Amino acid sequence: MDAPKVYVSEVAFLQLLVSSVEIYSSKRCKGRRIRERKDGEAFGYVFGSFLNQKERPLIRVEFLVPCQRVQYRSHTSVEPCSVAEERILSVLSPFPGLELLGTFHSHLYYDGDDFRTTNSVKPSQKDNRSWKDWWDDQKHIPLGLELIIGIQELQRRGWAQTQTKGNCIEGIWEKIKYAIGAWYTTQELSDSTNKDILKPVHWLICPTAFGITREDIREE
Repeated sequence: MDAPKVYVSEVAFLQLLVSSVEIYSSKRCKGRRIRERKDGEAFGYVFGSFLNQKERPLIRVEFLVPCQRVQYRSHTSVEPCSVAEERILSVLSPFPGLELLGTFHSHLYYDGDDFRTTNSVKPSQKDNRSWKDWWDDQKHIPLGLELIIGIQELQRRGWAQTQTKGNCIEGIWEKIKYAIGAWYTTQELSDSTNKDILKPVHWLICPTAFGITREDIREE
């Protein structure tokens, strides 16, 4: 199977960005003990549909569900909760056009970190292991999608032209620098290797990421 193209809707893009920013574990958060904090890496489920095209498959990402309930969360990792997954699927499974496509999670970066687009959203070895454990139970999904968003809080508002690099999109919104990477796998890929089962998609398409700037919504 050829690597798919991925289209991310406006709603899904905003859900991905806002949910990851909201739970971003900022070093400037004060007044709470670390063990009492609930912030860290975001995690959730990706819904949409598969379209078979002549050239290559197209995955349409329509809706994301950020998980408030997880097994474990920190600024370097997150582990899903099976109970939360069952409840989410029980609610959304009857809706036409909202098939379970895969999952998403965030990578957090801070001042001084080397935030490079491709590396910031590349699946780690732990990401690949966790994905394989989850994917092995998803025999009904022909093609699995993993979205990774890298987030870095800037000291001041910035702006940069949104850019696309194959399976990655990067941009800056207000004080948030972000990069989004799309990765996929199949049962064939999963059965053929025990590591790096997540492969880059052919192209990541997200018109909303390119079509909005501060100038568009700034009051005169």
